[in-house]
Amino acid sequence: MMLYKYFKISDYLKTNLRERQIWFSAPCDFNDVDDSALRIDWQLTDEDLWNEFGFLQQMIYQSAIMNKDYSSKPADLEDELRMDFLSMLADRGPDGAPDHSGRLRVPVTEALEMRRRMIGISCFAQNNLNRLMWSHYADGDRGICIGVDTRFDNECFQQLEVINYVETLPKIKLLSHMRTNLITLYSTKASEWSYEQEVRAFQHTKGNHPMDARCLVSVFFGERTPQADLEEIRDIVRQKYGKKVEFLKMIRTESGARDFESLAD
Repeated sequence: MMLYKYFKISDYLKTNLRERQIWFSAPCDFNDVDDSALRIDWQLTDEDLWNEFGFLQQMIYQSAIMNKDYSSKPADLEDELRMDFLSMLADRGPDGAPDHSGRLRVPVTEALEMRRRMIGISCFAQNNLNRLMWSHYADGDRGICIGVDTRFDNECFQQLEVINYVETLPKIKLLSHMRTNLITLYSTKASEWSYEQEVRAFQHTKGNHPMDARCLVSVFFGERTPQADLEEIRDIVRQKYGKKVEFLKMIRTESGARDFESLAD
């Protein structure tokens, strides 16, 4: 999949290019406070609770195997967990739904908040000639946009999700076993952001992650990229990624439209 990422030129960008790495942010650090914020639908069903019990039960025994714990402790934990869930199933509200008192809310919310601080997401666009992206993320046409072919690195780009833009951000059921729902949360944004045509790459942890040098196939310079920055970026890329990378500079056509032309070495 061909994706694009816009940058302001900075020492941080130059370091990451030299190190052949991409930054993955934690969702809690996104600039839009509503982006990936926890919007949880707590109307749980019996099936939801039993599935959650099964997931946690599995975690107990997986942990025991990893820690070579052959005592009765895992079975004791399972029995305690089962009693907790039977109690929640018996706790019915006027609508008949279980866990009326919301005993799952605190631990689940705490676990999800921790996840929002731990996982990594890197944001890409599907278009390299987006006027607003060049303005907002590439320092008003003074920065760059890189073209990345994700097919060359199944570790860095192990999971890609196309953003779904909606008028009203939905509430989503989020329990430990609901991984698909969690990805939906992180892949849904307000329609005001639809101009970004965003695709997100996911990692288990935030921070810089290595990227196969073959992934970088093109570097696009803005209309107002300073010549000194252009030459420095080109030198870094040539040294670290080889001669296969194409360099292009934004130009204006006779009609005033934006386009790119290749730069000669």
